[in-house]
Amino acid sequence: CASGTSAYSAASSFTTAAAASCGVPTGLASASITTTGATVSWTAVSGATSYSVQYKLSTATAWTTVTSTTNSRSLTGLTANSTYNFQVSATCASGTSAYSTAASFTTAAAACTDNYESNNTSGTAKTISVNTNITARIGSSTDQDWFKFSTNNSNKNIRIDLTNLPADYDVVLYNPSGVQVGISQNSGTTAEAIVYNNGPTGTYKVKVYGYNSAFNASVCYTLKASRSGTAFREGDVVELTEESLELATSTVSELNVYPNPTTEDVDVVFNASTDATVNIAIFDLMGREVYSTKMAAITGINKTNIEMSTYAPGYYTLVILNGDERTTTRIVKQ
Repeated sequence: CASGTSAYSAASSFTTAAAASCGVPTGLASASITTTGATVSWTAVSGATSYSVQYKLSTATAWTTVTSTTNSRSLTGLTANSTYNFQVSATCASGTSAYSTAASFTTAAAACTDNYESNNTSGTAKTISVNTNITARIGSSTDQDWFKFSTNNSNKNIRIDLTNLPADYDVVLYNPSGVQVGISQNSGTTAEAIVYNNGPTGTYKVKVYGYNSAFNASVCYTLKASRSGTAFREGDVVELTEESLELATSTVSELNVYPNPTTEDVDVVFNASTDATVNIAIFDLMGREVYSTKMAAITGINKTNIEMSTYAPGYYTLVILNGDERTTTRIVKQ
């Protein structure tokens, strides 16, 4: 004032408004899925001016990034019959959000032509080239595919690979005498493989069939019959040889489990050609042993009961071990 300057008043306070944050996108979804593309979408974020979309094969480590000014984006150039992960980030005037939790989708499998029908019996088995991928189709609930190839003295080792499965298919290998020498019965669309080394030379046959009548009328599987002068070994594939086959067929055979599928317990019935103490075990899909017991088997038909009411629903593998012999079958718990 004209008379001077006053003291400062008592202090007061106020709080500024918080800066608007950019929300993380939610509600991720996918639609219009084809063999090579899909449209992904999410719930629009208030105030967002654009979005970044990252996507990749579920088995890959690097992401591909694209942008969109709307809450959806068409993805193209994808691989058929493959699972993709995707996640989304929003951009607002106030900044960019974190990426959302990833979601996933699986592209459609490519349709194919089966050039091997009709090969539904052993007698109509179609000849295939060795060491070469071929594609064929299980087109109905009663369809099964038979193929044949030959070995010679220089190439007596065999590996059978059944991959790119559109449904739960299994595979069996028969030697030139028509005796089953290998089988692979993984659950679901897990690839199948059989290794059979140093067997007799001649024409072998392979049977591919759908477990519980599984089939896909439009999509093919891939089969490869490999032949080599060097013994095959691969991961956890059970390796069969002529020697181990003779052991296997001389002790435990005719393994049967019922009821299968089951909700409570199963009866295990098998035929033993000699008296022996056998180990009976059950493994889950992760390969963990969930049941184990010893049984004094007698010559002839043997039967035991296994309680499974407390087991989680899913696929299990029952194994009977007698020394080096390994006899297996699959159990479905509902």
